[in-house]
Amino acid sequence: MPLKYFLFLHDSHGFLQGARGFAGEIGHIPWHGSQNASWGKCFCGRYDCLETYLSPETVLKFAAHELGIVQPGLPELYAAATPYQMQKIYEYLISFIKFACVVAANIFDPEMLILGGKVIEPWIKRFEKELLPELRRTTWHNSPKKLKCYSMQNCSSAYGSALKAAAEAVTAIVGSYTE
Repeated sequence: MPLKYFLFLHDSHGFLQGARGFAGEIGHIPWHGSQNASWGKCFCGRYDCLETYLSPETVLKFAAHELGIVQPGLPELYAAATPYQMQKIYEYLISFIKFACVVAANIFDPEMLILGGKVIEPWIKRFEKELLPELRRTTWHNSPKKLKCYSMQNCSSAYGSALKAAAEAVTAIVGSYTE
């Protein structure tokens, strides 16, 4: 039986626009577990947005401040980090990722959660193995049934085109309805 309900989370812009263009902004749900202003302000002006803690820039700041690794980008960071340092980065990320997934699963009730983005690239298999049981244990009604993580390396240039076309199609369909 094909999936009818799935949720796609990616560290980028989404399809949901809302009345003011902000629907589905899970990244702007406040995280009150650790307010560390040294990681920087979110572009919305707040310090406690989930997105602030999960951004590539903040992962680089975390690695510099907490682990002493200074690199210009995530690929360089992940290549230079020792296994111990990679574990520490994973431990930093997992609570934020889990929180975002639980919120999304509780709001949208998907059969499958699709998760991706350059921040989680080194741990895709680990997320698929370890995150789903945690989500099923913590979400309302043990949702989702499936978790799929994807690698940006496995996406072709058609990926970006498909996302843009889908967003334009939804906008065109919805745009034909007026109050």
